[in-house]
Amino acid sequence: MANLTTLSNSLRSELGDTASSFLQNYLSDGVTKKFHLDYYPVSGSSLKVMAGTTNISSTVTIEEATGILTLPTAQPAGTILSVSGMSYRYFTDAEIQNYVNIAFLQHSVRAVNAYGSKITLANLPVVEEYPVIILASTLALFTLATDASYDIDIQSPDGVSIPRSERYRQLMGMVDARKEQYRELCNLLNVGLHRVEISTLRRISNRTNRYVPLYRPQELDDGGYPKRIHIPIPTYMDQTTSSVQTYDINLYRGDSFEVTIDFPFALTDYSLLSQIRSYSGATLVLATFNVNITDYANGKATLSLTSDQTSNLPSRGLWDIQMTKKAVRTLNATAATAVKPGYKGTVAKPGFVTYTTTSAHGFTTGSEVTITNVGTLDSTGAKTTSNGYNGTFTITVFDTTSFYVANSTTISPVDTDGWNITDPDTGVTLSTIPAATAYYIDPNYEQTYLKGAVIIEEQITNENHDPYAPGWQG
Repeated sequence: MANLTTLSNSLRSELGDTASSFLQNYLSDGVTKKFHLDYYPVSGSSLKVMAGTTNISSTVTIEEATGILTLPTAQPAGTILSVSGMSYRYFTDAEIQNYVNIAFLQHSVRAVNAYGSKITLANLPVVEEYPVIILASTLALFTLATDASYDIDIQSPDGVSIPRSERYRQLMGMVDARKEQYRELCNLLNVGLHRVEISTLRRISNRTNRYVPLYRPQELDDGGYPKRIHIPIPTYMDQTTSSVQTYDINLYRGDSFEVTIDFPFALTDYSLLSQIRSYSGATLVLATFNVNITDYANGKATLSLTSDQTSNLPSRGLWDIQMTKKAVRTLNATAATAVKPGYKGTVAKPGFVTYTTTSAHGFTTGSEVTITNVGTLDSTGAKTTSNGYNGTFTITVFDTTSFYVANSTTISPVDTDGWNITDPDTGVTLSTIPAATAYYIDPNYEQTYLKGAVIIEEQITNENHDPYAPGWQG
């Protein structure tokens, strides 16, 4: 699977612009804050700056293209500044990544995979990675040629000639060679900007205006399941674009399925809903994923389906993830007076805990409420908050001053007379629940983050359909 980092590294190799380490020392005069490195362009992320034995890397600024290092304050006179890192010959990391991004966008324009999803870096076929790198190198060489075009030939009176324009001609020769190399690869692989769009003649249903599915031919005595052929659908030069990323799912009918999605942002303020439909906009929901956000801060969520859910899915469908923003309300001065384990409202019932406040809490059923500082005694008699009462819970409102949660905790709070919430350090009854917050769904914010095709494959244990082999289904 391609990503921006691997393609950038490959592009540097093609250009001969690989990283090399450097180390440079300066002696501070107590006044100078700006220093010019002998090595540039540099990688800012790899830069390490030491002032004596103190690492000040996080406080300095670096101009990667020019190698100008600026300190926030001048170091005391006599301090040795040691600067180390990685440098390149031609381009910064940002420039290289920009060339890769531009090349990929040009190479994959109007390109879709066999399931109709737009090609992204994540699903770029491996065979197309090198053509993208070649196209990116052409863009980079054009930049170098532009810079060289400003040089002029030098001729001295004594007959010495320095044809500096020769560098420009060499670079343009390399550009032409790379362009031809890209063209040849695209023609042979039928990809990229020089791809010939081929449409296979297929039957289209008069009633639905949809393609009739194609299946692999089978022998007369082959009793196995037919295997559907997924071939690219022609785009008909459609220029429709979408900001929603695509991610296709392949699964086996009758098997449980699970996939982890990494979001590039925290999920603390979002709720997720993921469903499968037969087509975009369909009212009927074929299956709903069980969504488990495993890491709110780092944006990791797991989507899963049971074997029963996949058993009833058609051979093809569409899925998406719908994000809904959770607006936050902070409730200040909500006095908490009682925490009753084993109670569901006023009714004693194991597996529940009821919280009661002295003033209206303002929560609604389904809110997520964070509760802290409910103290209990541990086995040694010390006060602790590691007791199951504290945390974030989805609540059910009983009345304006009480709510309950599903919680099997039965240990008694410190002050058993009245179930007062107490400070774990002092044992003093608190007047409020610190950090008590409620989240509610904002109906005005909904966004589709991911979408894609769902391809269902049959479980066939005997691929060759040998009637004498185990797993024969004929």
